[in-house]
Amino acid sequence: HQPPPGGAPPHGRFSNLFNCSPVQLLIGWFIYGTSGHKKKPGGLVIENFKNRGDDTNILHKAVINPRFAIELGHTHSFRMAGNTVDENFEIIDLSKSVALPKNKIRINHYHTKSVEEYEKKIPKGDAVFGQGLNRFTDEHFAIHDRNEIYDNIMDRYIEAVKQKLRSGN
Repeated sequence: HQPPPGGAPPHGRFSNLFNCSPVQLLIGWFIYGTSGHKKKPGGLVIENFKNRGDDTNILHKAVINPRFAIELGHTHSFRMAGNTVDENFEIIDLSKSVALPKNKIRINHYHTKSVEEYEKKIPKGDAVFGQGLNRFTDEHFAIHDRNEIYDNIMDRYIEAVKQKLRSGN
């Protein structure tokens, strides 16, 4: 597959998606919990929330070549005319729910943040369905407040992000 006409070729370790048969890359995610914060702490999210769930989470996001999209499968992947792969370019069977590898690329999903920040989400409702479907219940919080594993993988970016914020770039 080629990049769109006039578009720059993709760069980086995933650029070969355009040169082989996969048309959808699924990226696994980790859900980060409150890390014990009741109130919103000062500082960056990546600085304050370092506890996450284990590797059994089956949720993912998709990076697709839109020219091969047939239809939206659900909010996280598409039905495609071509192969769907994980970060190792292993073909994924979308009829099965399995946790994806998260060693080369992953999404850090800071769903709850602090208890205070989660409670502020409740009146807003769901991002997709609005206030018509409010899934922000105590049960939903308990499912997403994942703190089993301490993970400081983002520490190496804290100072660079702060510098960018200070410089306004």
